Amino acid sequence: MANSARSFTADQPDFFQQLLDRPTPPTEGVDLDIGAELLGALAGALRRARRRGMSRERLVDKMNARLPKSGRPITLRRLNAWLATSKEAHDIPARYLPALCAALGDHEVLGLIAGALGLALVDARDLDALRLGEVAVARARLGREARALSKALGA
Repeated sequence: MANSARSFTADQPDFFQQLLDRPTPPTEGVDLDIGAELLGALAGALRRARRRGMSRERLVDKMNARLPKSGRPITLRRLNAWLATSKEAHDIPARYLPALCAALGDHEVLGLIAGALGLALVDARDLDALRLGEVAVARARLGREARALSKALGA
């Protein structure tokens, strides 16, 4: 019969903390030009939005609603220029990407940018799960420390 009692010591490495402390992959010397991938991700997001019945005109309206203080409204012509593969000098400015993603209801573009840097996007639920895990780890660590202190005091 196997002994089900486990012995933990305070000096054991914390697996979850090691995951959090991992350095991000280096970007030095890595080609971070994601122009073609970005256009591909935008085209995919537009296709998915079109399948849900969203036109480019509606997309422009939704973007402008999310950019009330931009001073210069987005036009269908500007959007088409940003998304055209033939117009290399008309890349979409980064300041409009959050409004575009929100209007499309699609965050693949932001995920692509994060992925190029070796990062990943998480939503509020993922953050809550991470925080819950951190609390559980801290609780276990404090329990081990309390047991070790009790044992040291002979209690």
